[in-house]
Amino acid sequence: MDSGKMNAFDGPRQTLNGLREQQHTLSMRLLLALRLRDGAAQAALEAQLAALQEEIARFTLRTRPR
Repeated sequence: MDSGKMNAFDGPRQTLNGLREQQHTLSMRLLLALRLRDGAAQAALEAQLAALQEEIARFTLRTRPR
C-alpha cells in the first residue's frame, strides 16, 4: 500500500468502548480532585466529562439500528 495515500480506514477510530474508557478515566480523576479538594481541577474535569457524555450520546444515536 502506498504510504502517501490514506483510505477511510486509516488513522485512529473512536469506538464506544474507547469513549467509555475515557469516561471512566475522567471519573476517577474527578474523584481524586474531589478528595484533594481541588476546585479548579474539578471544574475542568466536569467540563471534559460533559463534553465526552455528549459525544457518547451522539455516537450511540448515530449507531442505533433502525
